[in-house]
Amino acid sequence: MLFDGVCNLCNRGVKFVRDNDSKRRIRYEALQSEAGKNLLRRSGRAPDDISSVVLVEKDRSYVKSEAVLKIMEYINLPFP
Repeated sequence: MLFDGVCNLCNRGVKFVRDNDSKRRIRYEALQSEAGKNLLRRSGRAPDDISSVVLVEKDRSYVKSEAVLKIMEYINLPFP
C-alpha cells in the first residue's frame, strides 16, 4: 500500500488499515520513498505522482477508490 507520507489523513488511513489487518498481509510504503517511487514506476505511474493511494499486488496495481476497495478485501471489518 503506497500512501502520501506527509498527509495526516493518509497516515490515519494507514493506521486504520494496519489495526484491522490481523493477518498482516499488507505492507506500507510512502509514495515519496525510493521504494515507493520504484513501485509507482512498476505500476505505470510517474515516480513523483503522490496524488492518491496505490495498492500494488504481484501482477496488478490499483489506484484511488479501486485501491481502497481492494484494501477492504484484506482487512477484518464487521461487515463483508
